[in-house]
Amino acid sequence: MKIHSQNKGFTLVETLVAIAIFATSVTGLISITARGINDNVFVKNKIIASYLSQEGLELVRNMRDTSILPENAVTWQEFLTDSNNWVGNCYDNLPGVNACYIDGAAGELVADECIDGDCQQPLGFDTSSSRYTYLTIDNSIFTRTITIRPIALGNNEEVVVNSVVTWTQGENIHRVSYQYNLFNWFSS
Repeated sequence: MKIHSQNKGFTLVETLVAIAIFATSVTGLISITARGINDNVFVKNKIIASYLSQEGLELVRNMRDTSILPENAVTWQEFLTDSNNWVGNCYDNLPGVNACYIDGAAGELVADECIDGDCQQPLGFDTSSSRYTYLTIDNSIFTRTITIRPIALGNNEEVVVNSVVTWTQGENIHRVSYQYNLFNWFSS
């Protein structure tokens, strides 16, 4: 006669404990993966914003260089204050009043005065040229604001150009800002 002294296999409680441990570990892995993907998207957006901010400074520097060369007959002061020139609309003697947006992808530079010193018009991404521009209807998450201010009162030979790019990711607003001192390098 044989007597079974031990039952082989899992009980219901052991099975439930194993499933709970497995579910907890899978949830942790999914959470870590989601966080990693979100961090990668943030880094990508920060790099794009950094390049867009630097581009804003380069566009202003290019405007200065091409405007005050001898064949264009524009003086440094005219470059800064002429209201027919977008820089004249952007130049801010009273901090916090004027700001501009600028588009480098257009055939010519397109800019306009922003309302209350803050540009809300988002840059668009042109998929055909892979460039950010205001000339497309496909809005991106980025906005760029350019300000030009005197470095100090009474100093008409140097201005500070600030290019700020902002974007919203999740519930947070992020900002990248670059600043450049622009000099009157050409004296007529």
